[in-house]
Amino acid sequence: MVSKIDLLKHRCPFCRKELESKYSKCFNIYCQGQKFNMGNLVIYRLNPDLGLGRIIKVIEIPTSKSLDDDDTRLFSKFKVLFKNNIVKIIHPIDLIHFIFDVDEKVDSKQGIGIINSKDFLIQDGKISYEFLKENGKKSQIYESEVYSKYEPKIGKQISQGKLDPPRQFLIKYWAYLFHSYYTSYQIKCITNSRLSLMPHQINVTHRLSEEFFPRIILADEVGLGKTIEAGIYIKEMMARNLAERIIIIVPASLLKQWQFEMKNKFNINFTIYDGKKINE
Repeated sequence: MVSKIDLLKHRCPFCRKELESKYSKCFNIYCQGQKFNMGNLVIYRLNPDLGLGRIIKVIEIPTSKSLDDDDTRLFSKFKVLFKNNIVKIIHPIDLIHFIFDVDEKVDSKQGIGIINSKDFLIQDGKISYEFLKENGKKSQIYESEVYSKYEPKIGKQISQGKLDPPRQFLIKYWAYLFHSYYTSYQIKCITNSRLSLMPHQINVTHRLSEEFFPRIILADEVGLGKTIEAGIYIKEMMARNLAERIIIIVPASLLKQWQFEMKNKFNINFTIYDGKKINE
């Protein structure tokens, strides 16, 4: 015996009747989802690719066959605005209410927030949700107050076709490319420092920059440029965004010398903290 597999995984959010798909119309005549009104967010079931639309006008059409008859009976069609300013006049039988999911982020008249509950209220075709604002406060929000699903700025610009001209894009690309080169693994601080370097100074800096956690004692002979070697390494780490705060501990007699060397040769400003400064 082969049992029948139930493929109806979707339900009407109003009457819970089983539906074939997300874009199937519920034809239960007692279903609240049959009613529509101004400001409703809807899907056009014959063309779901149009995306989310909003009812902007209710059009009342008389059912009388001649102009002599009294127009006592009317039926409604709805003017729906979709993205890219596409407007369609649609019969209600081809419209489906769009219902936000719980925890879905939306942009609204009350600001950006999330739908806080799977339950919603509907009265005369107007739907409202429990809305949780970014500041943690809850309120009831009508779908007419909801502008759209929340999109990051870049996603919104792409969907709206707001793209920069190719020339501007190229300039930004070059800027990021140069920044990438500047913060890469190669030694780059020597290009913007007032230095006449010796080979052994470059070698020391290169060895330091290759290690993840360098610890080294610079113990060259007097006059071979230990201050310059330290300055090159400091500048290199700053260029790679690996050093934000630097402390140099030196004898009191060399304070001014080190401060001058760092400023003059590497354009790095150091503040002197001695006993007098700390006591202040």
